[in-house]
Amino acid sequence: MSHPKTVLITKPGYRQAGYSRGLIYIHLALDAVLRRRMLGVPVQLKLTAGSNGAHSKRSAHYPPRFEGCDAESKVIRSVGGSLAGDLKRAFLRAVMRELGEIILFREDDTQVFTAHYFGWLEAEGTVNEHIHLQVRKGHTIRD
Repeated sequence: MSHPKTVLITKPGYRQAGYSRGLIYIHLALDAVLRRRMLGVPVQLKLTAGSNGAHSKRSAHYPPRFEGCDAESKVIRSVGGSLAGDLKRAFLRAVMRELGEIILFREDDTQVFTAHYFGWLEAEGTVNEHIHLQVRKGHTIRD
């Protein structure tokens, strides 16, 4: 009998034309939080946009930065039932804690900052809802 696994996967059509060190750390942080199964059940979380998709011209998704990505949040809503909003925010905070100490956040926990990273529960409650993660503008990630 096979059991569902908690993994980070990509949506069909997902493209990532380049990587920065910061983007690799973001993917590792997502994977680490998923592996702890904080949502209580196995989840396949999809990366929905890398360097593909419609973003502003200077977006962290595009060259030369390659420092941003989007991940679905609707799977968290389907796992969480009535606590979905709290679970999405807890998931975002957990990912951001993997990336460093949280130094600033909006009161509703839809935007979370570390010294070098920014996470945002974008377009909440709409069909375009997703979690956006990126290296903060003006920051460079080094070892």
